[in-house]
Amino acid sequence: MPELSDIQNEVLRFEIEEYLEKPEEIERFVGIFSAARPINQEMAAALIEGDHHAVDALAAQALEEGLEALEVMDDGLIAGMGIVGVKFRENFIFVPEVLACVLPHSAPPTRRSLPWPSL
Repeated sequence: MPELSDIQNEVLRFEIEEYLEKPEEIERFVGIFSAARPINQEMAAALIEGDHHAVDALAAQALEEGLEALEVMDDGLIAGMGIVGVKFRENFIFVPEVLACVLPHSAPPTRRSLPWPSL
C-alpha cells in the first residue's frame, strides 16, 4: 500500500496532510500521486497553487517528452482538481480560489495568456 512518503512533491504531501481528513480520500489521493510521474505531481501542485503559467509549461513539457495526453489529464490536472474540490467542500477555499485554478485552463490556447477568458 502506498505511503505519503512515496509522493515526491512536497506541496502535494502538505496538501494531503493538511486538508484531507477522510481516510478513504487520503488513501485514494496517496495512491494516485504516489503512482504519478514527478512532472504530473509538479503539475498538480502548480494547479492547486493557482500557478497557471507553470501548469501550461509543465503540460507542454510532458507532452513533448512523450507522455500521453490522457495521463497528463488524469494524473496531473484532474488529480490536482480533486484536491481543490476537497478544499472547496470543506470550506478551506471559496469560489474565487477555485476559479483561479480552473478558468485559465478552460480558455482556448490562444487566449490563455489572459487572466480570465471572455464569457
